Amino acid sequence: MCDSPVIVYSFRREKHTYIEQLRKAVVKDERGKPWLKPFDGKFISISHSGDYFAVALADCPVGMDLQRWDMRDGPEEAVRRYRQIAERYFHPAERDWIMHADLEFLQAFFRIWTAKESFVKYTGRGLDDDFGNFSVVGEELCPNVYFWHGQRNGYSMAVCTEKKRKIIWQCI
Repeated sequence: MCDSPVIVYSFRREKHTYIEQLRKAVVKDERGKPWLKPFDGKFISISHSGDYFAVALADCPVGMDLQRWDMRDGPEEAVRRYRQIAERYFHPAERDWIMHADLEFLQAFFRIWTAKESFVKYTGRGLDDDFGNFSVVGEELCPNVYFWHGQRNGYSMAVCTEKKRKIIWQCI
């Protein structure tokens, strides 16, 4: 039974010794899903964006995604760019959810985007042409999984697991 919390460590990319040590300890299964050699039975998910690198550790399958809110062209241009991405890659139910969410557009966009990426990492599918053919909103569309969302300093994160669990996000 998988009841222990998921621990997510995030650290700045310049702490490259952590990244190199992690890469040496990771092996991938036939579908490319990573796991840790020294800790048989432990699952991991890795993500990096902007200045940060993150790893989620769990005792059962986990998917995690970290995304920096790219605002280099200003907030109006960012909203325009992310609307185009949503039109191309989001399921119609997700686009509808964004329009009716009680969140501002960028918060809603990154909640969906990180959930989608965490889900494909959880399943081991990876990003492919089917990214817009499934939805992470509504239990009937994405059953039997739980999404946790967090936001800090211009970054959003989602963790996908098989049931609701405590998520501990630690910045190193």
